[in-house]
Amino acid sequence: MLKTFKGHSDRVASARFSPDGTKIVTGSEDKTIRVWDITSGKELQIFRGHSKWISNAEYSLNGHMIISSSGDDTIRLWNVDSGQGLCVIKGHSSRVTKARFSLDDITIASCSWDKTIRLWDTNSGKEITRLRGHLAEISDVKFSPDSQILVSSAYDGTVGIWDPKSAVRIRTLKGHTGSKKIKGHSNGVRDAQYSSDGQTIVSCSDDKTICVWDVKSGQLVHELQGHSDWVVGIDLSPDENIILSASLDNTFRLWG
Repeated sequence: MLKTFKGHSDRVASARFSPDGTKIVTGSEDKTIRVWDITSGKELQIFRGHSKWISNAEYSLNGHMIISSSGDDTIRLWNVDSGQGLCVIKGHSSRVTKARFSLDDITIASCSWDKTIRLWDTNSGKEITRLRGHLAEISDVKFSPDSQILVSSAYDGTVGIWDPKSAVRIRTLKGHTGSKKIKGHSNGVRDAQYSSDGQTIVSCSDDKTICVWDVKSGQLVHELQGHSDWVVGIDLSPDENIILSASLDNTFRLWG
């Protein structure tokens, strides 16, 4: 272990690197977003304003903004340089689980327990598009590598692929056993991630599996089994030959 960062007074829900790799931004159930210096481990900034827990916080690509999502049903934008809040984005009717910038930082995609995905204009904070189709709470949404497509994961056990311009769901990837259980949180899809070429999606689920999908055909290519509890997060190695998974079985695993 290289370093331990202490300062939050409750559970830390997210931790993300800054684009230049010198800082980390964290979001916590203590309702704060904090920025840390990686080298010294010192806390550099605290952002306060949310009235409930923070579900996610991350930097814009240019490194000048931080976006946060919260259980208070809102999204907030923060100016890293001044340390001030830029705007509060309201519209979701339930907790916001994720909010992310497009690669050009012009658009924000968010998802919520209200079962919708929404696109927002970063400058004005106004809603651009609303996507509906999932039958249960949505746990995550991400842009494709070219920011032209969205991939969502939800507790209905499915992964959705969306064209945000037409507000149409292009494809639904089914295969996790949770697709038969559209109520409650068990067996839902926790995370889904594109490969850099946009041809493959990797997803993980409360059904304890990791699935690898072909985007074009929508077919399940591989199902990886081994975890004994929910798989809550995944990542791809830089060369994309290895899948990293994290589970509530107290283990993380590498798959090749």
